[in-house]
Amino acid sequence: MDEVRIELVAALRRSTDEVMAFSAGDAATLARTYAPGKWSMRLILVHLCDAETVFFDRLRRVAADDKPLLWAYDENRWAEKLAYDRRSVTVTRDLFRATRLASIDLIDALPSEALARSGVHSEAGVKSFAQIARTIVTHTEHHLEQLRAIAQDRRWPSEA
Repeated sequence: MDEVRIELVAALRRSTDEVMAFSAGDAATLARTYAPGKWSMRLILVHLCDAETVFFDRLRRVAADDKPLLWAYDENRWAEKLAYDRRSVTVTRDLFRATRLASIDLIDALPSEALARSGVHSEAGVKSFAQIARTIVTHTEHHLEQLRAIAQDRRWPSEA
């Protein structure tokens, strides 16, 4: 299980640095999208921040509680109702970084047995601590692919 922990922490650290770099974009870059009608770089960054806080909450509850219920959320509704288009990228960046570092610290600090503890996601069923941590990695990478496409002024997914 320690190999899993080492791999997760390394992947989380790598993606943190890349998200931080994208959040330094100017207003014009932050307004660009990877395809018509899709989220802008700003909206993706705010979504990553909000998702990070949700994931951190899930990790803590799975580590501390017995089979907690892990509620799903509607990311598009959050984008609309939580004013993603008007949120401060600086505040978002700082919250993302602090929450990500707290997740890494938690993953590092807990005993190996904690990685096997689980909760019940309201849509996806039983999820272990390690699976939630892996989801943070894959979710971030998914959106980093979109951010890279925006930065390179290309569509995503790339057309074959």
